[in-house]
Amino acid sequence: MLPSKLEENFWRFHERQPQVFSLLVDKANEMLNSGEKTLSISRLFEQIRHDPSIPTPAGQIKLNNNQRAYYARLLVTLYPHFKDRFRLRTQRVQATFGPENHTLPSGTHYNN
Repeated sequence: MLPSKLEENFWRFHERQPQVFSLLVDKANEMLNSGEKTLSISRLFEQIRHDPSIPTPAGQIKLNNNQRAYYARLLVTLYPHFKDRFRLRTQRVQATFGPENHTLPSGTHYNN
């Protein structure tokens, strides 16, 4: 299976900015240690985006929301204790890693 263009972009970003994944792991563990039962990749992204204590060359890490699903899948793939903490959904194009689409609920988002 070949990766989608979105996944290719994710891997390029991940190689250039490995500290992002380390920050996500740290923030996710902090949330679990504080008593949270579930984790939200969106919430983790926003914490990193707005944390003034995170040093970056340009002063801010530029995170693309298209990468959130891939980071959540990478977290549950590499750290089994996160497996049941994220609600993952199917993707339009199956990622080359993480859970298989047929095991996940629909990726359809509903606007209320």
